[in-house]
Amino acid sequence: MARQLSQEEYIKKKEFQLFGKDLCQLQLELLQQPYDNQLHMIN
Repeated sequence: MARQLSQEEYIKKKEFQLFGKDLCQLQLELLQQPYDNQLHMIN
C-alpha cells in the first residue's frame, strides 16, 4: 500500500510540475507578445 501511495504521489507531483512549467511558459509567451504595445497605440 505504501509503495502504491508513493507512486501516486510521485505521479501527482510530476503532473503538477509539468502543469506549473506550462503555466510559466504561457506567461512568458504572453509577456513576449506585443499585446501591450497594441493597447498603448490604440489608446
